[in-house]
Amino acid sequence: MQTIIASTYEVIQKLGAGGGGNVYLANHLRLNKKVVLKADKRKITTPAELLRREVDVLKNLKHPHIPQVYDFFVENDTVYTVMD
Repeated sequence: MQTIIASTYEVIQKLGAGGGGNVYLANHLRLNKKVVLKADKRKITTPAELLRREVDVLKNLKHPHIPQVYDFFVENDTVYTVMD
């Protein structure tokens, strides 16, 4: 059974889990590009605009030892971060 998240990401497999969340390998359906989705385990208590600001800062970081952050979104009270 395939899982589609946010009508955009098809989950291929679970890569791992930790204290902060679950990590999945997914395919971006429109771009046909593999990405990593991190599903945060914590409940949302931070306003979405603050989360957006944090992700905007992370998107601009370029370093070989830091995953490139592309986006974030909220679905069913779960915050997902999209990375390479």
